[in-house]
Amino acid sequence: MIRQGGGGSGIFYHNSNLGFVDVRDGSSQTVFVGERNSKLGYSTWVGVVHGVKYAIPRIVGSTARTPNRPDAQFEDFSSHHPGTTQFLFGDGAVRPIADEIDGRAYHALGTRQGNEVIGGGVFQ
Repeated sequence: MIRQGGGGSGIFYHNSNLGFVDVRDGSSQTVFVGERNSKLGYSTWVGVVHGVKYAIPRIVGSTARTPNRPDAQFEDFSSHHPGTTQFLFGDGAVRPIADEIDGRAYHALGTRQGNEVIGGGVFQ
């Protein structure tokens, strides 16, 4: 999750210097990496995309809006998989998340220390 001013509530954000000890919600309940298709533009895994309006969201995604929404923004996670998007969690597990996930639960998966409790039913 990205916040204005460079800080974030997720594990990766501009100039973050976090470790597993900072993931207080639990590594199995925290998204580290998510899938994004190139429908809205290309991203990069390293460095910065120069000459664009929002450089940081091209590298780091956001869980502010559920995946694969018709009104998606560039920083939203998305995929070409019908009904799901794949995510890598802090424990190393890759799990699909349904497009219909509750927005509050989805946002909570993107935070590292929000003290949210996520039920197992959010995963497909």
